[in-house]
Amino acid sequence: MTKQGMIGQLLGAALNRAVGPIIALGRARAEAMAQRAITIAIGIAVGGVLAAIGVVFLLLAVTIYATPHLGPAGAAAATGGGALVVGLIVILAVTSRRRAPPPPPAASAGVDAVFAAASDLGRSVREKAEKVADSDAARTAKSSTAVGLALAALVAGIIVGLRG
Repeated sequence: MTKQGMIGQLLGAALNRAVGPIIALGRARAEAMAQRAITIAIGIAVGGVLAAIGVVFLLLAVTIYATPHLGPAGAAAATGGGALVVGLIVILAVTSRRRAPPPPPAASAGVDAVFAAASDLGRSVREKAEKVADSDAARTAKSSTAVGLALAALVAGIIVGLRG
């Protein structure tokens, strides 16, 4: 055996040891998912058959109830017609195309003006806070900054209210 053949075998064995458990795990997960899908499909099929049997008995009960009032043929026709109408409504509901939701409204000039005012207010509050921090009047700064922050919060609330 050549050197390349031995290296190939060693690499293949190492790769098989490294990837083998991952492949086995993937295979086990796929089998579990397939088994679950089969179980769900069987459950849906059994449920559909039982529902169809229930609908037949319900229609028979309606026919028997309506027979004294409408006669045998009239009761059968009324029950069949009602079932036909309900079936057509279900078919139309399932096959009708749904409308796409309307696009969101475009931002108006008023909203843009509020954003610009909020931006200007934020800049002025920051500039005032910097001036106050540099000045000796710390007491005045606290009240001025509080008013500025309250105004900034008010404008932010208005913006959020307009967007929501």
